[in-house]
Amino acid sequence: MSFFQNLIAKLHPYFSCCASCSEIKTPLENRLCTSLSPSFAVDGVLSAADPRALESVRRAMPWLRKIFIANTELPHSIPGLAEHYLVIFIDNAAEFEKSAFTILDFFTPNGLPLFYTNQATQRIFPQIRADAVAFDVSGDNELNAGTDLAGWCSRQVRWVYQQGGAVPRHSRHILPAFNPKQQSAFAPVSGSFFAQPPQAGSLTSRLGHQLFSVLMDLHPASEGCAHCRFHTTSLSSRGFPAVQPEFPVDVVYTWVDGADARHEAKRAAWMPMQGGVHENGLEMARFRDNEELRYSLRALECYAPWVRSVIVVTDEQVPAWLASAHSRIRIVDHKEFISEKYLPTFNSHVIEAYLHDIPGLAEHYIYLNDDVFLGRPCKKTDFFAPNGLPLAFVDWRKRRIAGYYYTGTPHAKSYLNTLEILKNRHIPTDARFITAHGPYAQTRANAIDTFAFYAEEIAAFAGNRFRTTNEICMYSHALPLWAYHKKRLIPCDERYYYVQTLRRDRVAYYRALLNSKMGDAPPLFFCINDVGSKRYPQYWKEDLQTLLEAYFPVPSSFESDMGGAVKHKLRSQVL
Repeated sequence: MSFFQNLIAKLHPYFSCCASCSEIKTPLENRLCTSLSPSFAVDGVLSAADPRALESVRRAMPWLRKIFIANTELPHSIPGLAEHYLVIFIDNAAEFEKSAFTILDFFTPNGLPLFYTNQATQRIFPQIRADAVAFDVSGDNELNAGTDLAGWCSRQVRWVYQQGGAVPRHSRHILPAFNPKQQSAFAPVSGSFFAQPPQAGSLTSRLGHQLFSVLMDLHPASEGCAHCRFHTTSLSSRGFPAVQPEFPVDVVYTWVDGADARHEAKRAAWMPMQGGVHENGLEMARFRDNEELRYSLRALECYAPWVRSVIVVTDEQVPAWLASAHSRIRIVDHKEFISEKYLPTFNSHVIEAYLHDIPGLAEHYIYLNDDVFLGRPCKKTDFFAPNGLPLAFVDWRKRRIAGYYYTGTPHAKSYLNTLEILKNRHIPTDARFITAHGPYAQTRANAIDTFAFYAEEIAAFAGNRFRTTNEICMYSHALPLWAYHKKRLIPCDERYYYVQTLRRDRVAYYRALLNSKMGDAPPLFFCINDVGSKRYPQYWKEDLQTLLEAYFPVPSSFESDMGGAVKHKLRSQVL
């Protein structure tokens, strides 16, 4: 590495801050997404004896569209009430107005109500009219509206939670006050990443501040630390209850070995038969096996032992090193869940569109590419709420969003195609809602519903043997955007690493990952993406192997050779 690269590696926040930051201990369940802005209106329904309560609510919640005074009727019966509303009980107006709230204190960006586990002290109930109406006719709605409205609201929110339509949260106090100075921190950040602002009188601190700012602007990943806890409102008191779901969770991998002679011959035979194939759909990186699956399974067994079954989807192939007879391993061929008329297929968009039809797949599952690795011990609630709603990890860097608009790859076009479909069908969504390239937690119900919604579009490209720019990607774009609209997933922020193998500074990222593991803040997951470079392949392959062998040195029980088949000479300059 050059002197300048080493300097960046030491000063860039990924390396000197996030990778070893002792402040980043907040678990995922405490990180509900704050990077997306809700587009829906919220009303308030006030029930209070204190005559100053109305003014207190206006000061603490200036974003409320209207405030209604509760009477003997149920709130959802109030004419003109917004679809999203809060039922507010105030005993002490003076104390209440000391707090400042945002919509995201009560609803996720896509409109799911946040269910606080200590409603007795909370006394603020986020509700949706459609849910309240459904509860009202459910038979569990006993109420003397004049005396027990709070009890009715509490039962209603709990009922919605049990139906999978609310997000559990915990707060020790009424709510932590929102710091208005941190509102701008939700935008992607560049500039100083000091934990504390430099002292104005310190020349060294001021120079360091400027140096950090320059490096952030110059480094290609300068916006990658936007998830740093120094730059987002603390959510440490807003986690899920300490309850682990009992439902089983499967993990699904898609895997291919493009160097296999039979697979090469099959691809060569079908390639001339399809027009409009994008070069990105043909490059070797789409099919190359760097044995990432071996290390991803090591991570899975070590960090997620609660996974029920590991399903490896292949095209008449099995990794030579894989213990395919293992009780938790299932090899599933394409022909077991994809119609014969679409086979063979070398198109990941087609394969992913039908994953929910895998026989015996659990209702709750996590889809992983083989280049995605868990980075630390995790729980089911790192991927699902206790009531089963999947979590979707949000990537809101400006660079990622802009990239979709100026690159013409099938993956980028999939995102734009999905937005166009939703627009043409008058489905509102948030164009900034882009999922991270990592684990995709989902439910079969969501996938089946999404497949039905996009059935016409999927049928139009299902016969494409190779990727084109006229398709949609199920798990990256189509499914999360549709489920986001339907309020069937929870958007979450989570720090993670995405590194392309051809990056000139990849070694610095690899070192950062190893440092994070040795420190106290390893990421929940990371992705090392083979993007297909012919430049110095022996170097980036050795770098990749060095990282994976160092991060995951212990073979898993899924390996028939117990890791003995892969031994590479490590380059001394990597670590």
